[in-house]
Amino acid sequence: MLVILVLLWPLLLAAGLFTAWRLSAWRWAPSAPVPALLAAFWPGAHWEAPWLLLGLRLGLDPLGAPLLLLAAVVWLLAALAARRAMAGDAHRDRFLALFLLTMAGNLGVFIALDAAGFYLAYALMTFAAYGLVIHDGRAVSRRAGRVYLVLAVLGEGLLVAGLLLMAAEFGNPDLRGLGPMLAGAAHKDWLVVLFLLGFGIKMGMVPLHLWLPLAHPCAPVPASAVLSGVIVKAGLMGWLRFLPLGQGVTDAVAPWVMAIGLFSAFFAVVVGLAQERAKTVLAYSTVSQMGLLTLLIGLGLALPEIQWTLAMGAVVLMALHHGLAKGALFLAMGADARARFWLMLWPAAALAGLPLTAGALGKKALKDAVDMAPGVWAELLLPLLALSSLATTLLMLRLLWLVRPPGGPWGAEHDGAVGEPARGRAPVLGLVLIGVFLPWLWAGWQLPQAAVAALGVTALWDSLWPALLGLGAGGAWWYWAPRRWQAVRLPEGDLAALLPAAPSLPQPPAWQPLLSDSGGGSRLVSRMASGFSQLAVAGALFLALVLLMLLLLLR
Repeated sequence: MLVILVLLWPLLLAAGLFTAWRLSAWRWAPSAPVPALLAAFWPGAHWEAPWLLLGLRLGLDPLGAPLLLLAAVVWLLAALAARRAMAGDAHRDRFLALFLLTMAGNLGVFIALDAAGFYLAYALMTFAAYGLVIHDGRAVSRRAGRVYLVLAVLGEGLLVAGLLLMAAEFGNPDLRGLGPMLAGAAHKDWLVVLFLLGFGIKMGMVPLHLWLPLAHPCAPVPASAVLSGVIVKAGLMGWLRFLPLGQGVTDAVAPWVMAIGLFSAFFAVVVGLAQERAKTVLAYSTVSQMGLLTLLIGLGLALPEIQWTLAMGAVVLMALHHGLAKGALFLAMGADARARFWLMLWPAAALAGLPLTAGALGKKALKDAVDMAPGVWAELLLPLLALSSLATTLLMLRLLWLVRPPGGPWGAEHDGAVGEPARGRAPVLGLVLIGVFLPWLWAGWQLPQAAVAALGVTALWDSLWPALLGLGAGGAWWYWAPRRWQAVRLPEGDLAALLPAAPSLPQPPAWQPLLSDSGGGSRLVSRMASGFSQLAVAGALFLALVLLMLLLLLR
């Protein structure tokens, strides 16, 4: 019963905003992820509804439980921050409803055990999050929302094509044993490509990353925290569920995926260093870190099952570390100018992989996994991973420079933010503390050898020297060429700047019941038609993808 509450409780609170209990729903909103938090500690929880969809199955397995715990923690603290940050917003009820719907879909991804249920939760999360991106209605937000929506529809089309192609052979399979089935599928190569690209959009895989650096700066701070911390992890969960990892049957694709992951990791750092807004730098940092996870997924496509079982621990550990650190960094953006720098210091150090941080632990597990790479890949990847740590250090230095406290010889100009009382910073501090301990506790339970090895002298030095080199390089550049540094600028969204201009979507309307006035039915239809008319390009793209999928099925 607890498993179904993971979905039902956020949905019930969202529905409560349409009723006379609207204020109660607002007050109880932070409790929405509590059932998920409890369920994460209940291994083996299961719920089935054979009469619903194609046989809905919800539950927790060793793969879903730690990622559900991550999502529940980030959503809980983001919800606490949202109740305070959005209290004076004119459209707070609209934001909260979309926030809860996105939460329900995101949590559902980690407990869905059948393909149809997974896609239902994934689609709910994808399209509800669009409203979070365009919440403030500014022109720049609507443009970011437009890019997000087109890529979202593209991703959904690819996933629908893959799911229907899979369903033609396997029906609605149980996701826990899907890998071996896909390894022997008649259209295995098509399925791998469709799922790689479809979920790769959510993961920010270059060049499908365009929505991330545009959407994150526009969304309210609590929404940015969940977008970067856990919503991108839904794409990772899709890869872990729907790709034949550990089957060793996709050797031709694996090198390309690893290469794309490496390119994403370094490309995002280069572009991020040329940004002038802290939230944009954080967005590019997410693209870079997801590139490392993409590298591991490519490795999983080449490794046999025994080795992939060991490497998958590194994937989960990296996801836990990144989700907690990035969630804390984005929530810290809502703090006043003087506190922001100090709240960000430890999560930034963790992302850079400094010794004794969760980042150092995650990168030690990552190196252990890469050491199992076939052929010459291990010799090639290990030095590149060290360079990625150096690159991340530079990006975190750029972030900390942008959020440096005002005043003093190197201080930033005061941004006018009003100082918050200590309780207003509590969600950030809570997420920082959880990020310090949770990855180590999980590694001590599931990867004890990696946890012990990360405390060794060799591992400590391996995590220290890239950070020292990054500090030296950043300091030297700032000292000798500060003006040149400030002159290097790239547009947010990089490749998105090349896209042609398009009419803006309408500003989101005020939150109000659609059927409350006279002529409600015609008003609802009219507003729906108006909305859909603005999505003609995205709809045509979706239709073309569905037609392509049908042609593939008829071959």
